[in-house]
Formats: sequence, C-alpha cells, structure tokens
Amino acid sequence: MKVTFTILISLLLLGCSEPKKDRSKTISLLIDEIDSLESIHKFGRKHITLVDSLYSIDSLNTFGLTRKINHEFNARNDSLVIRLFNQLFDSVKFSYCNLYYGLSLERSGLQDSANKHYRFLLENNADSILNGNLSRYEVLAILYGKDSALTAFKQLPESNDYWHLFTRNNLENYMGQGMNEFIWFPIENYVPLEYYALVPDSLFKTGKINGMHKLEKYFVERGVNIYNIGTDTKNQAYEFSSKPQYQEKISAINSLIITKTN
Repeated sequence: MKVTFTILISLLLLGCSEPKKDRSKTISLLIDEIDSLESIHKFGRKHITLVDSLYSIDSLNTFGLTRKINHEFNARNDSLVIRLFNQLFDSVKFSYCNLYYGLSLERSGLQDSANKHYRFLLENNADSILNGNLSRYEVLAILYGKDSALTAFKQLPESNDYWHLFTRNNLENYMGQGMNEFIWFPIENYVPLEYYALVPDSLFKTGKINGMHKLEKYFVERGVNIYNIGTDTKNQAYEFSSKPQYQEKISAINSLIITKTN
C-alpha cells in the first residue's frame, strides 16, 4: 500500500501535464486507495492527503467532494464546508453532507439559513440529514419546537426499539440549540459529562448488562441517552458520557454504582 501511495503522489505531481487518459487512471487509483482506508474507524493523515489529492485533480468528483466536506467539517472550516456543499448540491441534492452543511451554517451563526435548508429537506427528503427514518422529527423540533415534534412523533406506533427510544429522549430533552443538539457535542463550551458505571453481579452475571450495547439500551429505556467511551471488563464496568440535561436522571439510577468522572 505504501508503494501505491508513493505512485499516486508521483502521478499527482505530474498535475496538469498528464494526458486525459492518465488523469482518469489517477482518479480511479485515488478512489480505490481512499476506499481501502475507509474500513478504519478514524481517518488518518493519509486519507486526508488522498482526498485532497483527488479534489485537486477533479473538484467535481462527488466521491472525493463528499469526503472533502467531511474532513473540512471535522477541521471546523465552516466557510469552506458551505462553499463545497453548494458545489456538491448542484449534482447531489441528498447525501449525509446535508448534515455537515446545516451544522456549519449553525456554527457560523447563520441559523436562519440553516432552517431554510432544513425546511427544504423536510419537504423533500428529511432522512438524508441523519441516518435512519426518525430524523424528520428532530427537524420538526428545530423548526417548530419540541412540542410540535413530540406530537408528530407520538403518532408513530409504540416501540421498544433502541433508536425509537433514543429519538424520543432527544426530543423530550431538546433545549432549542438547533441540529447541534442531535449529534455528538459539536457545541463549544457544551462539555459532556463522563461517568464510570460498575455493574453488580445480579445484572452482569445474569446477562442483563454484560456489554456496552446492553448498557446503552438499559439507560435509553430509562429516558437517558449515553455514548460509549470505554470498557473495563475486568471490573464489570463501563465508561460513558451523556449530555448535561440527563444528569438528574442518571443520579436517580441506583441499580448501578455510577461515579461522575469529570
């Protein structure tokens, strides 16, 4: 893979002088190389370099453009995200980049523009904002308030499905901060609270809570959304974080030994 990467960079240095056939081959090689790295959970410098290389060769390539938007969003280059998304939107109306665009508008203080975009998505394809088919209710909360969103949400059949309960909790605890509240803590000065939960034998050895997914389900059923940080299997314990508005409910759970760590 190192040899391939070196060849790709060498081809890139040929830049504008390479024939159209060779340029297409370079683009194809870059896409294959980027794709091979995407099984890794966190994108590293190599992935960023390859995406930047692809964008520099073909700025309209949607494979590279969506990933370029992802990287620039993570780097908090919101003005560039907004510009790149408008470029993408000409050819791809509905992709996960709708989320990055809305959030970048929010972080830039352009909530009215973000709301205009959310309204467009709500009318056309709300599911493209976040994964899953419950995103429309979060969009409703942003545009019309959580009461309206909850009224619509309660029209759905009752369900014990994790994501159904997770969305319900999100709506019930919405504080009016926009889409930022529905993803993983992008708001500055909005620090998640971290916890260490020790699971007693009565729950761990019976299999009721012997894994992180089961712990997440245990909490979500009690009106609390949590996020995995780590596992301490030796001590039957788990580390997780949660939004500040869930602190009181977490404190009321006495079936686990929970310690706040930050």
